[in-house]
Amino acid sequence: GCEFHCLLKLREAGRRGAAHAAAPSMASTQTRWKLRLIVFDFDQTLTTCHVFKALAGWGAQASGLRVPLPHATSEEGQLTRIFELDHGGVFKPQGGFAVAAFGGQARAEEVRKQLLSLQEQNVELIICTKGLIGAVKKCLTDVKLLPCFSEIYGNVSDSYGRTQYDRSLLEHWDHKDAASFSEFLGTPTQAGWGSKDKLIEKLMQNRGLRKEQCAFVEDDHEEIVRAEPICQTLYVKEAAGMRPEHWAKLQEMAAGYVVKKQVQKAVPARSAMSGCVVL
Repeated sequence: GCEFHCLLKLREAGRRGAAHAAAPSMASTQTRWKLRLIVFDFDQTLTTCHVFKALAGWGAQASGLRVPLPHATSEEGQLTRIFELDHGGVFKPQGGFAVAAFGGQARAEEVRKQLLSLQEQNVELIICTKGLIGAVKKCLTDVKLLPCFSEIYGNVSDSYGRTQYDRSLLEHWDHKDAASFSEFLGTPTQAGWGSKDKLIEKLMQNRGLRKEQCAFVEDDHEEIVRAEPICQTLYVKEAAGMRPEHWAKLQEMAAGYVVKKQVQKAVPARSAMSGCVVL
């Protein structure tokens, strides 16, 4: 009677226990990662406006920064225009062209504060822009941000052709002009990188970084989508410069953030005697 039924229960419990032991169970493990590299876009990400388009005269796409004639699309031409605008009084009330491009003195100082904080946490900072390196370096120099970046990748020389102003400037270009601008002009090694996602992938490989250790900050959604399989991304949706919430997210990632992963684990079989009571 009781012994027979208990034996049946023992056999059934044993079969269930064996099946339970063979079936994997999901468990989560946590790994803490810190950023080691951040690649920033320049126009409308670090700056609040589009520097290249403003200097090129593409006013409708420059996000409010209006540059009077003449306009320039070459590296030498845009550099010259920044010098002229700084000394011509157009942007003098705002502290100069670069300060205006960064959204004012207070915002430029806040950007510097945030970048220095990231540097102090051993995060390498790089810029990758479709703009002209000369104009980018000049603006960064004027707001004391250039030392924050280990490298700047962009376009050089006349990648976007030359306006009449550019061509006229080239005709009167001399060694004195070349010497005064040489510190800002880009080099071939800083150009010709193809696409931003491919450059980021190469930078990460050279540094031995995992996806969790690199972030890309950009206002162009298509660029964000292309980079998502490669690294962490931060989308500056408004395309009007990074805001406090963007910086807060980067600081959080630099301090260390937890990545949860699901792993399989075997669950030990329960005792065959479980649930059996002998009367």
